[in-house]
Formats: sequence, structure tokens, C-alpha cells
Amino acid sequence: RMLAQPERAVIAEGTQMLGAIRRAQINERDSTSSSVYLAVAAYNPVTATAVPTTWTRLGLGQLPTTSKFQYTCALATETTTTTGTTTVPPTCTATRINVLGVPPAGGGTIAMDIDTGAVTCGGTYTGVLTPQGTTCR
Repeated sequence: RMLAQPERAVIAEGTQMLGAIRRAQINERDSTSSSVYLAVAAYNPVTATAVPTTWTRLGLGQLPTTSKFQYTCALATETTTTTGTTTVPPTCTATRINVLGVPPAGGGTIAMDIDTGAVTCGGTYTGVLTPQGTTCR
């Protein structure tokens, strides 16, 4: 049980940062009267030589090189097939990365719907329903 705690703290880092990104996305869209959120190219603070322009535009600062996640935001997409239309909401994703050459405990991902704040867990992370919504473990 004690060994699982450090990775839970790491997951909390990713989830908290996604919440900050979500708030920044909503603020940017509201303040510019835009109808869409900003797409953010993969930002890996361990290997990045510069902070992405859209990251700065959102008012977010440079992350420390000890960050354990790479962050990206994708716009909403619609796919129409013969069976109907599928809409994927605008989503920001935190993907677990290696830090300073140390392999991560898992190759997990945490995705947050920008509109609703709903969380989806992937890779080695699983979703657990709590009174506040889904959290990853």
C-alpha cells in the first residue's frame, strides 16, 4: 500500500495541472469572445527548448524540468460515417514521461474534457468514481 502512494501523488500533479490548463482555456476563450479553445502542441518540459506559444498565450508559465507529464490540448473533432456522427470534445491530456532518465512507474494518461472537466484515465491508469467525479489511480 505504501508503494502506491508516490504514484498517486504524481497523478495528482497531472490532474491539478490539467485543471489549471482548463481554467486558462476557458478564460482565454471568454476574454477573446472566441468560439473555440486553443490547440496546444505537446509540451514536454524535460526536453522542450522553448515554451509553446499557445501555452504562453494561455498565461501559463514554464514548467520545471522535473515535471512528470507532457501536456497537449486537442480541439473538438467530428467524424461522420455511414453509421452516424461521432463528436470528440475539446480535451487536454497529460501523458506520463520519463524524468531525468528515470523510467515512470506507468505509462498512464489523464485526459480532461475542457467543457465539462470530466476526467478519463488511460494506459496503466484506471478510473475510480468518487463523489467529486472520476479520479485516476
